[in-house]
Amino acid sequence: DACTYTTMLKGYCAVSQMETAMEVFQHMQQKGFVKECWVYHLLLDACVHARRFDLSDRLLEEFERSGIEPNARTLLFAIKSYARQNRLDKARGAIHDWPKRWDFQVSPQAWTCFIEACVRRCELHQAMDVFQESKHSGMKVMDARMFCVLITALLRSGCREQMISVLEDAYGLQGRRRMMPTDQDLPADVLDQVLQDLQHLSCSGLGERTAEPLIVQLQEARARAAAGG
Repeated sequence: DACTYTTMLKGYCAVSQMETAMEVFQHMQQKGFVKECWVYHLLLDACVHARRFDLSDRLLEEFERSGIEPNARTLLFAIKSYARQNRLDKARGAIHDWPKRWDFQVSPQAWTCFIEACVRRCELHQAMDVFQESKHSGMKVMDARMFCVLITALLRSGCREQMISVLEDAYGLQGRRRMMPTDQDLPADVLDQVLQDLQHLSCSGLGERTAEPLIVQLQEARARAAAGG
């Protein structure tokens, strides 16, 4: 019955026996047991972990033909698969088209995954474009991990103005809404690097009005990080 097949499928996915898992999945399809997207989610997640992108691509193609509507979680697994393959074009297409086609909102996790993939490919300009798109889409909260990845990349690339802008979004400065959850901060080592750069900027007399308020905010965050550590 469906419960038996589901148990078998979960077991094979858990140990990354993807060929056998796909055989079980095919039997489930033949018997009409695949009616919801969670089955695809289970397989896609296992395929990504096992680096079986040939199978994840096949699953995504089959999913589109299945008539089952994807949701934000389906998109997340698709972005993970495309990101691991460095197929930024496919990730961009999915994150643009799927929410409009099936009327759902992109999750913070999907935006984060896409931005991290852009940074790994040294596509920093595209990473910033994606970040701006996430804001324009109505995304109000992004976790500290995304801000850490993006701010570190901007700092290392010398993109100071963009780094400051992202920091202001993260901490809600200059009249902006804080996008990083109030119970999260950047890691202490990242804060130290950013503070050193901003203090140099302030001492040199360049951008003093911009740097000073940010330095105060980050020093408070650094104290919280130290207390938490």
